Amino acid sequence: MSHPKVILIGGPPSSGKSTLARAIAARRGYGCISTDDIGVSARAMTTVESHPNLHSMDAGNHRSYFVYNSAEWLVEDRMRGDSDLWPAIEAIVWAHTVGYSGDPVIIEGMALWPERVAALEYPGVVSFWLGMSAEALETQTWERVEFDYEPAEAREVTAKFIARNVMWNGLMLDACERLGMKVVDTSSTRSPDDLAQACIERFDL
Repeated sequence: MSHPKVILIGGPPSSGKSTLARAIAARRGYGCISTDDIGVSARAMTTVESHPNLHSMDAGNHRSYFVYNSAEWLVEDRMRGDSDLWPAIEAIVWAHTVGYSGDPVIIEGMALWPERVAALEYPGVVSFWLGMSAEALETQTWERVEFDYEPAEAREVTAKFIARNVMWNGLMLDACERLGMKVVDTSSTRSPDDLAQACIERFDL
């Protein structure tokens, strides 16, 4: 049985992408790359002038960024940045499928958007998304995310962070349904090992 060369795992923050990717990678001997790390590299090689959408949070003030912008604007800003980051992500997919690297890899992150992934034509790519109910996403975010602010300010930032992510999650699920992309519901609590095994069996990883 041949295994995929590249596994793409998308989904909102707090859905368990990184944990799941590491669990599958450990079982299958894959490398593991986060789109967040790709973004760090891309920002190091670009400027606000050349790629403003990649640098919208360069000032480092998360509170101002989240609190003073609407959830709709935050979603749009995130999507603009992810769109500009996509060529770097696709280059890694190319390298591990038809390019110079034969090593299998898992790429996980919020920057993997269904329409862009659906347009890939490289062999040996498997993709799926982790989706959650709005209630589960909100609960898990409050439990997992910590912003380094005073308690009242941290609650304010977290609430807007959640509002953005819930809206983004809904749009992602709609896109997956429209395109027939695979979705794993992570609303219920399952151990990383159980979830990894379920995905391996379901998607023939």
